[in-house]
Amino acid sequence: MGIGTGTAVAVEGIRTSVARLDALFLKDARLDAETARSGPAAVAAGSDPTAVVGHAAADSVVDDPVVDVLRQKLDIRLERLALMKRLEGQLAAIKARDIAESVELQHAMTPPEAPVHERTYTEMSAVEEIAGVLTVSSGAAAAFITASRQICSLPPAMAALSTGAMSWMHARIIADETEGLDPAGAAALVAHFFDPKAPHPARGAAPGELVPSRFRRKVRAWRERHHPETLEKRHAKCAADRRMEYAPDRDGMAWISLYLPGDTACAIWNRTTALARGLQRPDETGRSHKYGPTSPPACSSRHLPRATTATNTVAVTTLSN
Repeated sequence: MGIGTGTAVAVEGIRTSVARLDALFLKDARLDAETARSGPAAVAAGSDPTAVVGHAAADSVVDDPVVDVLRQKLDIRLERLALMKRLEGQLAAIKARDIAESVELQHAMTPPEAPVHERTYTEMSAVEEIAGVLTVSSGAAAAFITASRQICSLPPAMAALSTGAMSWMHARIIADETEGLDPAGAAALVAHFFDPKAPHPARGAAPGELVPSRFRRKVRAWRERHHPETLEKRHAKCAADRRMEYAPDRDGMAWISLYLPGDTACAIWNRTTALARGLQRPDETGRSHKYGPTSPPACSSRHLPRATTATNTVAVTTLSN
C-alpha cells in the first residue's frame, strides 16, 4: 500500500509550511508591537520600502509612514494566503492517502474466500464510516473515495498535491478526466502535465498556476486527442447514462439539470433561446441580462401546459407541439 514514504514527505512539507506561517504571524505581531511602542514613523524608518512595494511605488509611500506600515501588513497577509493555499493542498494529499488506505485496509481484513455479498457489505461499510468521520453524505463520501484512489494511483499527480503545487480542485480534475482510461492512458496524461521529462510535456504555466476551469479545458482537450477509443464508441456509452436531476433551492425555487447528448442539448438551448427572444417585449431589453439569452418563462412554457402564478398567467404549448 505504500504507507510511510509518501506520507512522511507530505507531513514534512506540512511542518515546513506551518513553521513559515508561524513566523509570519510572529512578524505581524512584532510589527503591531513596534508601531504601538514607537509609532509608524519609527517602524517605516527601519524598513526597506523598495523590498515591499517595489521601486516604482517606493517614492509615493516612503513619505507616509502609516501607509508603509499598512503595506507591510498587507504583504504579510498575502504571503500567508499563499502559504495556506499550499498547506491546503498538502493536507488534501494526506486526506486522500488516508481515505484510499482506509479502503484498502478494509479489503485486506476481508478473507479471500468471502462471498460477494460480504465484500459488498465491506465496501458499503467503508463508505459509511468515512462519511460519518467527515460528516458528509454517503454519495459524497463514495465520490471522495473514488477520486482519492485514482489520485493515489498516479504518483506524479500525488507528488504535486503533496508538495502543495496544486489544489484539491486540480486533483479532482485529474481524477475525473482519467476515469475510464486504461492505466497506460492515465499515466500518459499525468506525465504530459506533471513530468517535464515526458516526450511532449505541456507548455505554459504549471497545472497549479492555472485556474481550475482552464486547467480542465487543457486536460480534456489532451484526453480527447489521445483517447484510445473512438468518439463514437464513447458517445454511445455515455448516452446510456443520460438523466435529469432536480434540486430544491431556497425561497421556493429549484434547479433542473439535464445530462443529454450534445446535439440534443444544443437543439433545446437554441429553440428555447428563439422562443425567449420572440416573447421579449421592447421594454424588457434593458433587463435581458437578468436571464441571459434564454428566459426561464420561455423554458417553462415549453414544458408545462399552463403556468399560473399570483402575478401572471401564461398560456403555453406542450412538448408535443
